[in-house]
Amino acid sequence: MINIKRVCLLTVFLIICAFFTTTCSVNANQVFFDNGLISTTAQAENLQGYSTGGITWQYLDPNTAIDINYRVYKDNIWGMWQPAEVENSTDKTIEKSIDGRITKQGASEFIMFGTVSKIEIKVVSTKQIADLKINLENADKSDSTNAGSDNRNTQLQTTGSFTQNSSSNLSTNEVDANKVGADKGDALEPKLCDRACWGANESWMKWQPNFINYKGVVIHHTAGSNDYTKSESAGIVRSIYSYHANTLGWGDIGYNFLVDKYGQIFEGRYPSRYHQVEGAHAYGANAYTFGISAMGNYETAVPSNELLESISAIINWKFNTLGINPDGKAYIGTESQGVQYLSTILGHRDVGATACPGKNLYADMLRIKNYVDLDYTVGGGIGNKWYSLGGMSGRMGSPTSAELPDEKGVAQTFQGGNIYWRKIDEKTYAIWGTVKKKYSSILGRASFLGYPTSDELSRAKGVAQTFDNGTIYWVSKTNKAYIVTGAIKNKYNSINGTNGFLSFPKSDEMPDSRGVGQIFDNGKIFWTAEFGAYVTSGGIGNLYNSLGSRSGRLGYPKSDEIKTKSYTYQKFVGGEIRWTQAKGAWLV
Repeated sequence: MINIKRVCLLTVFLIICAFFTTTCSVNANQVFFDNGLISTTAQAENLQGYSTGGITWQYLDPNTAIDINYRVYKDNIWGMWQPAEVENSTDKTIEKSIDGRITKQGASEFIMFGTVSKIEIKVVSTKQIADLKINLENADKSDSTNAGSDNRNTQLQTTGSFTQNSSSNLSTNEVDANKVGADKGDALEPKLCDRACWGANESWMKWQPNFINYKGVVIHHTAGSNDYTKSESAGIVRSIYSYHANTLGWGDIGYNFLVDKYGQIFEGRYPSRYHQVEGAHAYGANAYTFGISAMGNYETAVPSNELLESISAIINWKFNTLGINPDGKAYIGTESQGVQYLSTILGHRDVGATACPGKNLYADMLRIKNYVDLDYTVGGGIGNKWYSLGGMSGRMGSPTSAELPDEKGVAQTFQGGNIYWRKIDEKTYAIWGTVKKKYSSILGRASFLGYPTSDELSRAKGVAQTFDNGTIYWVSKTNKAYIVTGAIKNKYNSINGTNGFLSFPKSDEMPDSRGVGQIFDNGKIFWTAEFGAYVTSGGIGNLYNSLGSRSGRLGYPKSDEIKTKSYTYQKFVGGEIRWTQAKGAWLV
């Protein structure tokens, strides 16, 4: 355990370095200070591509306190110094003989440095260290991976033959007894990229799988940059594998699963996909939990909805298969406090002395738990919309269906309404209340209205919501909803819709054998294929109505009102109505 006084001295030293860079020179390999602290530096130059890896050293004394910082040179400028945590996920470490002394390797967590040209590291220690190195495991781009493909009906795939590797044999009894998801619950399995998919070099796999009984899950993040592309993710997983298996000597990748910011899921430690296999991700908790690592630094970055959904999907799959309660607690080991009665869904900081999984991802732990509790997954644009409306505690409540796709988009139903995602513009809208009831009564998106193109729009007497081929209006006074579409909609909109003199609709369209009519607060709109759409209102409209409207002798209107110097008139199939302020309306 690091002495608190030592930690304070380390912190003071770093502050001093920030103001006196010439005193704390980065050009020297080691600098000794009167207070007993030692600064050891190293640098890597002429880097190309997306750089990843970690920092290693040899402890000459196992009771040495360490503080690690690094910075990167990008676009001709040095970035800020950033802290890196000491990797202590497992007690397995590499020993060496230096000057006749047996030393143990220390290491930083895996770091995604990014596309940079130089890296500089500074390790401040309470005692002298040796063999300080920057270990680069550069991630190569890979566009050939099948991340996100649905492999649920395939057997566990690898690029090597484990039956020929004496260090990784699995007996039939071990496999069958610990198989998870393949023969029960695999309908819940999310789409993932297995080890063959991301290109694991199975010749590096020197670790003998240890099967356990999961009690929960620990969520992690990696350190460093968040600016990787979707095609670089598989290469980054290979880099983590190399760092854990080879550089740190673990014989395999430490995490059971990894998830990138795009929501791609990668199988980590062999054979995590269908087995309860112990990982190397959280010292003390490894024998009780499986580990999921979010690829990126979520101390600084905000987790994407896709990342959170995929993490939740893995937990939901495993917990449902194993009967683990996401709202429950279990006895789980910790780094320094021994076995504790803890929640089944944990952040790394809950079981160890670390900031992992970063303050922003840790702040979303409740959101992850809520997702796991759902009977249906909420994701993508629909998930973003749902969460913006308050998620389960908001107006929409819990989902009541899975996503329901058709050729034009995706819909998902909730307790309080529906959310729709349109393929054509990739926009998402919610619909609820009386508008939803009206929409559903005409078969929703399968009807002539198509998909919604707006959320509810507030109006003086109610709301309006637009769709591909029309608008639904809700009248607050009567709590009724009406549809305006086609030529009548175009006419209505041309006279300012609800803001015009007609105000809100009072009926849906009313067709007969010759055309269509629709009633509004202060008039009507009539349409025929022969003459088009026209408005009747005011004194002329009142006389027209008294004569039987379109069913009377005048029939459908042939024009809107026309003003002359002497009077206003309107043409109909069977005649004309004229109007003046003094005389009122009369039939011609």
